[in-house]
Amino acid sequence: CPFISDIYTIANLLTSQDDITVLKIKDYIKAPKSNGYRSYHMIVEIPVFFTEGKFPMRAEIQIRTIGMDFWASVDHQLRYKKTIGADKDIEAIEAELLKCAQTVSLKLAAGMSVVIALLTCILCEDILRIMRTPENIFEGAYAYLLVTFIGVPCTFFYNLLSSIIRALGDSKTPFWFLLFAAVLNIILDLFCILVLDWGVAGAAIATVFSQGLSAVLCYIYMYRKFEILQGTPKERRFQSKLAKTLLYIGVPMGLQFSITAIGSIMLQSANNALGTACVAAFTSAMRIKMFFICTFESLGIAMATYSGQNYGAGKPERIWLGIKASALMMIIYAAFTFLLLMVGAKYLALIFVDPSETEILLDTELFLHVSCMFFPMLGLLCILRYTIQGVGFTNLAMFSGVAEMIARILVSLYAVPVFGFIAVCYGDPMAWIAADLFLVPAFIYVYRRLKKQVFTNSQVTQTVA
Repeated sequence: CPFISDIYTIANLLTSQDDITVLKIKDYIKAPKSNGYRSYHMIVEIPVFFTEGKFPMRAEIQIRTIGMDFWASVDHQLRYKKTIGADKDIEAIEAELLKCAQTVSLKLAAGMSVVIALLTCILCEDILRIMRTPENIFEGAYAYLLVTFIGVPCTFFYNLLSSIIRALGDSKTPFWFLLFAAVLNIILDLFCILVLDWGVAGAAIATVFSQGLSAVLCYIYMYRKFEILQGTPKERRFQSKLAKTLLYIGVPMGLQFSITAIGSIMLQSANNALGTACVAAFTSAMRIKMFFICTFESLGIAMATYSGQNYGAGKPERIWLGIKASALMMIIYAAFTFLLLMVGAKYLALIFVDPSETEILLDTELFLHVSCMFFPMLGLLCILRYTIQGVGFTNLAMFSGVAEMIARILVSLYAVPVFGFIAVCYGDPMAWIAADLFLVPAFIYVYRRLKKQVFTNSQVTQTVA
C-alpha cells in the first residue's frame, strides 16, 4: 500500500465480507517489534470449494506499506535464511539489523554530502548571482558560502550521528556536544576574525570546524558507548534494499524542508535587490526572530511524539486534547513575545547593528513588529504540521510546505518590487497563513480518519472475541 491509512481500509473491506471470518489480528503497526518490523497480520477463515463440498480453511493475510515491505524483506533474509536455533538468537538478529541500518545510513550520508558539497561549491557564484547579492558584499558572501558548502559533510554527519545516539535512548549527550560546539564556535569566531583577521571567511571556518568536531565526538562516543553498533566486516557492507527503505522514509521529510527553503531563497533574493541596508536589516531581524520561534518548533516536535504515541494506543481523542493544550501554551507565549518585541525590538536590534545605522535599525524593528503580530499563525502551523506527521500522513505535511513556498514566491515576484521592504516583512506571515489554510482542513480530515479507524478496529476486535 502507499499509505498506512490504506492498510486499515483494506482490512476493513476484508472483514466486511460475510464469507470471511476473522480469527485473530496482530497489529505490528501500532505495536512494532523491537527490531523495527511493522505490518498488519490477520488470521482468517474462508470457504474453499472442493469436489466433496465446501470446507472452511484458515489463512494468514499480511498487509504492509511499500516502506514496511522493504524492511520486512531485510528482516526475512536475516531471520529465516540463516541457521537459527533458539529464541535467544533473535536478539542477535535485531542487533545485526541495527548495525546494517546505521552502516547504510552512514554510507548514504557520506555519498550524498560529498555530492551536494561538490555541486554547491561549483555553483556557489551562480547561486549568489541568482539571489541578486549586492556587489559591495558579494566577495564576502562568496567566501562565507563557499566555506559553508565545503563543510556540508560536517553538518550531515553531526545530524545523523546525534540522531542515532538519541534513537538508542541517550538524548542528553548530543545536546552537550551541540552546546560545546556553540561555545567553541563563538570563541573561534573571535579568534579568527579579531586575531587572525580572516574576516567573513574566518566566521565560516569557525562554524564548520565546530560542527565537524561535534560530529567526531558523537562518532567516538557512539562506538565506545554502544557495543551493539560495533559490527563485523560483513555487516558493514552496503545493502541496497535497506538504503531504499531509509530513502523512502527520509526523502519526503527532506523535500518538505527543501520546498520551504525554496520560498525563503526567493524572498531573500527579492530583498537583496533592494540594497545593502535591507540585506543587513533582514539578516539581523531574522536572527532575532529565529531565537523567539524556537518555542513554536519545540511545541510542534512535542506534538509529533505525543500524537504518534496516542495514535499507536488507539486514542485519537487524546490527540485533540493535546492540540488544545499546546494551542493554549502557544497563544500565551505568542502574547508574551508580542509585548516583548513591540517594546524591545529596537534594543534587541542593537546587538547586531551599530547605533549610527538608523535606517537598518528602523527596518529591523519594522520586520520584527510585523512578524510578532502573526506568531499565532506560525504556532498553529507548527502544531498541526507536526501532529499530522506524527500520525503518519507525511505527504499532507509536505503539501503545507508547498503552500508556504507558493506564498513566498508570489510575495517575492509581485509585492516586493512594488512595495519594497514592507512587503518583505509580510513574506513569512503570508506563508504561514497559506500553510494554515491547508493544514486546518487537512487536520480535520486526518482526525476523522483516525476516529473511524479506531471505531472499525474496535468492532473487529469484538467480532473476534
